[in-house]
Amino acid sequence: MLISPHFCGLITKFEYKKDRSATLSLNNNQVTEVLGNEWVIGSGYKFVKVKLPFEKIPASDVNIRFDFSFRDNLTVIRKAVENTNQATAGQRVISIKASIDYNLTQNLTVQYYYDQVLNTPKIATSYPTGNLSTGLRLRFNLAGVQ
Repeated sequence: MLISPHFCGLITKFEYKKDRSATLSLNNNQVTEVLGNEWVIGSGYKFVKVKLPFEKIPASDVNIRFDFSFRDNLTVIRKAVENTNQATAGQRVISIKASIDYNLTQNLTVQYYYDQVLNTPKIATSYPTGNLSTGLRLRFNLAGVQ
């Protein structure tokens, strides 16, 4: 595999997301509030004109991406008549995503991806869970536009 030193580029991403939603129920005089905070740190690198050791495949760009995110959710029920607040749900979610993609032809792209999500609930009635998916993805673009 040959890598051209021209036009390589570093990509970075830093995000902070904060959300809040509240629902008022007049039937039982309570407010359900969902609060969320998320931090995302991402990085990537683009290699230009990478030639694979196959004769029929032309040199193309290789894009490498890595994202790490941490999300904190909390659901609180606020009862107006009793003047109480109770946390009813919530979790901490850690997500790791990585991918490498290469254009085999103008219309065909191959991508290796890795996606892992770890979920830790804040209440004792739920169990921690984790999901992992990885594999190869072939994308055929009929329009020929990247």
